[in-house]
Amino acid sequence: MGRFYKNTFWPLIKERNITKIIHLGDLVDRRKFVNYIISNYLRRNFIMPANELGIDMHILVGNHDCPFKNTNSINSVHELYTNLESPGKFQIYSEPTEAKIFDYNVLMLPWINPENTDNSLNLINNTKAEIAMGHLELNGFEVYKGSLADHGMESKIFSKFDMVLSGHYHHKSQKGNIHYLGAPYEMTWSDYDDPRGFHILDLETRELEFIPNPNKLFYKIFYDDLIQDEDLLNIPFERYKGTYCKVIIVNKTRPATFDRFIDSIEKADVADLQVVEDHLNIDKQTDDQIISEAEDTKTILHKFIDQLNLNEKDDVKKYVDKLYSEALELN
Repeated sequence: MGRFYKNTFWPLIKERNITKIIHLGDLVDRRKFVNYIISNYLRRNFIMPANELGIDMHILVGNHDCPFKNTNSINSVHELYTNLESPGKFQIYSEPTEAKIFDYNVLMLPWINPENTDNSLNLINNTKAEIAMGHLELNGFEVYKGSLADHGMESKIFSKFDMVLSGHYHHKSQKGNIHYLGAPYEMTWSDYDDPRGFHILDLETRELEFIPNPNKLFYKIFYDDLIQDEDLLNIPFERYKGTYCKVIIVNKTRPATFDRFIDSIEKADVADLQVVEDHLNIDKQTDDQIISEAEDTKTILHKFIDQLNLNEKDDVKKYVDKLYSEALELN
């Protein structure tokens, strides 16, 4: 995350003379608490650089910013940053609001909960704004890559808008006028091999430009010494510094080469290293077929359900997916 802000995000903000940043919610990830180290890192890498550049910052309150599910009244963004020296440059939206961004009216929709649902729907129905920005939970969009939400508001509610931009779901996707912008960086194995980054919006032309984040946090490395042989030891191991790696063994016929390979990864100072024995001898190109630890939690659960003698397996999978999503929100 630090490399993303230092080498990609802030240099481009300066290069393009960007003066306004809109954060669509979940400034922090954990709903219940934020420790001092994370607070300091967030301030140094995101908040203070924006303040020093005179950025007009707009931040929507997301569900992970709030300890309670039924209200936005207590949230980490207000508690941490309400008293900045330049409050006019730092606007927080904990309630639905019509905002002025340059000369354009934009409907700001923070996390919709039982306390603000009526007010949110009233503004959605009656606003003259042509663009809405929110932290929305809409049915039928991918939360993570391959994980479709089967609950939430219906997207047709927002059909009146020219463009709807939303945070909340980590996977970047689009259906019609609705754009889920996705997370700016990988945070869990569910984010593996899914593009991350941020967007530059031209409010006049409605052009939305995606700027990819070149930094990856999770890697799957396929080890096959029948094909790669000594070339295995010539890969740029330094790319794995500080990352989470899973070495998936396709063929291991040279123990000495394998030990040197693993030693090279460890010397790169990875954050975590797991070795997955691939007893099925699956070809390295069919990554999505690999089972055991190489797969994410939901895939493992789905495959377990498939093995059970049940009539309504799809319904069970949906229920498990819902429990899994709720568990992630409680972190």
